[in-house]
Amino acid sequence: MNSNKRHTIKLSKKLIDKVEQVADFFKAYNKGEVLFSEGEIPTYIYLLEEGEISLVKSGTDCEVEIMEHKKGDIVGLDLIFDNKKCTYSAIVKTSSELHVVEIEKFKQFLINENSLSLELIRYLSSLIKQIENHSLNSINVS
Repeated sequence: MNSNKRHTIKLSKKLIDKVEQVADFFKAYNKGEVLFSEGEIPTYIYLLEEGEISLVKSGTDCEVEIMEHKKGDIVGLDLIFDNKKCTYSAIVKTSSELHVVEIEKFKQFLINENSLSLELIRYLSSLIKQIENHSLNSINVS
């Protein structure tokens, strides 16, 4: 099995358009910039318009990429469900353009647009499967 295979469900144009409408701002980020860090309490989620974002987790002596986000993905979606510290960091892998949405504003958006909630649940489920498959592949490679 190809360990780089993406299992993420793509979001619909309707959902992407709605997220763009509620975004607080649109910003370009340079390679190496950090969107949020492991151990921080997050403030925003990000809709990736262009570029790539790496999700990394600190190991005992290095950082390990646990997932890569590409155009049309929402970075940090899992962070809206609890007000806990991030368990990973999001780092700009290639120059990227992102729609930035405050988490509290996104939660209100979900309440107002509950017809899109099922799509987001499917998307989140596919992210979890992608992380699980990445972890299994990492174990099998070792």
